[in-house]
Amino acid sequence: MALESVQDEIRSLVAGYTSIQALLAIQQDERAAVKTACVKMARALLDKTRSATSYHQLAVRWLNAARCFSDPTGTDQDIALVSAQALQRLKHFRAAKDEWTVLAEDPGSPHQQHARDQASACAQSLEQLCGEECKQPKTVLQDLEASPIKALRNFGAKTVSPFAKGGDTPLAEAVAALDASPSLTSSSRSKKLQGLLHALTATPSGPDNTPDVDATELLAEFLPNQPSVNVAARILSWNIKLANVTDAKGNQLRNMIKSKMANIAQLAVKMQADAIVLQELPGSFYELKGSDNHKAAVKDAWVKGELARALLDAQGAGTHIVEYDFREVAIHKWVGHPGDVTKDEGEHHLFAWDKSKYTVVKDPVALEPADGEAFHRAPCWMLLQDQTIDSHLALVSCHLKSGGQELTLHDAKLMALQCHALVERLRTEHGEVAMLVLGDFNLDARQVQRAFHTTHAESDFASLLDLSSHIPSNMYRFTANGEAVNGHAYDGAFLNSPKHSGTAVVHDTNTILPKVTQEMEAIGKAIHDALPEWTSLSKLTQAALKSLKPKAGATDNVPALIRNLYREEVARQWSDHVPVSVEIVEKVESRIVDHP
Repeated sequence: MALESVQDEIRSLVAGYTSIQALLAIQQDERAAVKTACVKMARALLDKTRSATSYHQLAVRWLNAARCFSDPTGTDQDIALVSAQALQRLKHFRAAKDEWTVLAEDPGSPHQQHARDQASACAQSLEQLCGEECKQPKTVLQDLEASPIKALRNFGAKTVSPFAKGGDTPLAEAVAALDASPSLTSSSRSKKLQGLLHALTATPSGPDNTPDVDATELLAEFLPNQPSVNVAARILSWNIKLANVTDAKGNQLRNMIKSKMANIAQLAVKMQADAIVLQELPGSFYELKGSDNHKAAVKDAWVKGELARALLDAQGAGTHIVEYDFREVAIHKWVGHPGDVTKDEGEHHLFAWDKSKYTVVKDPVALEPADGEAFHRAPCWMLLQDQTIDSHLALVSCHLKSGGQELTLHDAKLMALQCHALVERLRTEHGEVAMLVLGDFNLDARQVQRAFHTTHAESDFASLLDLSSHIPSNMYRFTANGEAVNGHAYDGAFLNSPKHSGTAVVHDTNTILPKVTQEMEAIGKAIHDALPEWTSLSKLTQAALKSLKPKAGATDNVPALIRNLYREEVARQWSDHVPVSVEIVEKVESRIVDHP
């Protein structure tokens, strides 16, 4: 199919949408058509005469965009087939083999035999490639400047100590060992060892974006002509779930923090975040009831240190390195009557920002309650001055009391009341100020929006999430029955600015952990298929194995036990929340007035 006709098809499909956010939120029946068009685009790129590597790389990105609109509950045959072809042409033989194997093992696939043949061909090519790259007498640590692993950061003797011969291990032997022993790549040095394997067996295929990033970048040019926008700020918010001593055992805490900060740093660099706001950091609860490690995490600011390192690592050796500054602030959580300092089970919040863009006007502090009132867990705020456009940004970070009932609603209304008063005062003192209130509200965005309007009849605070859609911001795929309808949408963002508008995107489970969810489903299906008919089992066996049954309503058939194991590990490496990214743009009418 000619590229031009596919482009026309995509243009007609998105003609009725004015933004990427609206397109990404379309209903399931409309998503299939957009997915199919993205796959057609990838296939057309591969079909081009003398198709170059750049076309293959672009095809992979279009397939990634297609995943944004595919059904996340199973293998998409169309995407898998074209993806396998593209990866094979890029000589990504390991990834291509994996895609072909999925197709070969799918009983519903019409491509089973072809997929088996291609998986075998990829395995042979992989073996040949490894043989060429790993010729004797070259060893893992020998002649690094001429080695394919020269780009790996901090790759040294400690990294290769799991090999029997350490740094003297021949490259071919090292690759064979990594392939044969999963325990090597599950060690604390797994990322570097996996990097070694990747460097020896793969060819870079371009940007490693998440599906929503590729969908945004590739489909934007097909939207109806819109006035160009000036992006004023990109902010990333995340509840990292490390405030309660039960969230992390002392001996696991350091590694958990490293994993979480590495993940958020990767996302921050991809979206080019100007600022990062984190909730539920170690705080007074750790100091009150934690182990020595818990207390050290607070005293020595482990999260801040690991985030700083992770942001540098995620940026790699680029020509422009964003240097971030950081501030932590302690937040009280009153148990019982608010203000009872003897029962403070609080947390810290963390603000990070691009030093070249912002200067600090006001360091983070807790939001003061109204006279005679008190927060159960107060929001906090800071004021930044944007040096690039001479305006101010007030960031308000929230982790309101959990429960969603009367006490949570009380804190939401009190927060709304005080934010209205604060933004008016800041504009009197500093002129142009945009206020962004974001974080974990423990309430649906509609309830928070109602709180703003209840406390101020002419409230200018607007939700940046689409209030008509229910996009869970918790890791719902790994909780209860894994269905989105039961997920919580408690994280969000609200903007008050006469000259700016914005959008917020929830980075849901299917976009940040697509492979993990697919693996969980495959394992769940294997267990489900292996079990005999449940009603044929004795009552004792049913009682003993009840955790191997899926929860009621689980359409993926993942046993409760398996889902819970994933939930625990996801919480260790990520959180029970997903990140929310915000993009603030200058309103068109403001640009017309201010910049004729």
